[in-house]
Amino acid sequence: MGGDYAPQATVSGALLALSELDAAHSIQLVGPTAIIEAELARQAGGELRELATHRDRIEIIEAPEVIAMNEKPGAAIRGKPNSSMVVGLKLQSAKKKS
Repeated sequence: MGGDYAPQATVSGALLALSELDAAHSIQLVGPTAIIEAELARQAGGELRELATHRDRIEIIEAPEVIAMNEKPGAAIRGKPNSSMVVGLKLQSAKKKS
């Protein structure tokens, strides 16, 4: 959910990456599930076939909180343990340990 033009740019980038990567690759999108699902549906528009091709390679990880750009980083991370940023970082950390 972070970055400029999120979640539109993030979802668009994920779909583009999946169209260029072989089928062994998948992507995790972290954030509020309803917002991510709505953006996937919006971007599918008339191209539902393309989304259907990639949808099984997209895992949505629920993270209901979002850290705003104007929040102090340390306080936001401590105060929002269920934010997309914290959940995403924990996923990365867990993957490196396995």
